[in-house]
Amino acid sequence: MDDTLSVPPTATAPGLLLRPWTEQDIPAMIAAHRDPQLRRWLRRPLTTTELARQAIEDRRAAWQAGASYGFAILEAGSGEAARLAGGLVIRSLR
Repeated sequence: MDDTLSVPPTATAPGLLLRPWTEQDIPAMIAAHRDPQLRRWLRRPLTTTELARQAIEDRRAAWQAGASYGFAILEAGSGEAARLAGGLVIRSLR
């Protein structure tokens, strides 16, 4: 099963790619967690590579256990590397 989802671009929005978090996302995760507006809403800001790596490992474990599904959301650029735009977690509603 492919764990990647894609959304095609529209006239007003870029295409999106949703996929599980990977180690290549660590620099962008740490940079995003430096934003003071975002930090207001975070329980545990990711300030180091090790914290970001642990967060990815935790998300993988939750995915494998079927407890939650965490996706990195990337803007699919035209000819450029995809840029991290956000994240999404789907949890049980029980």
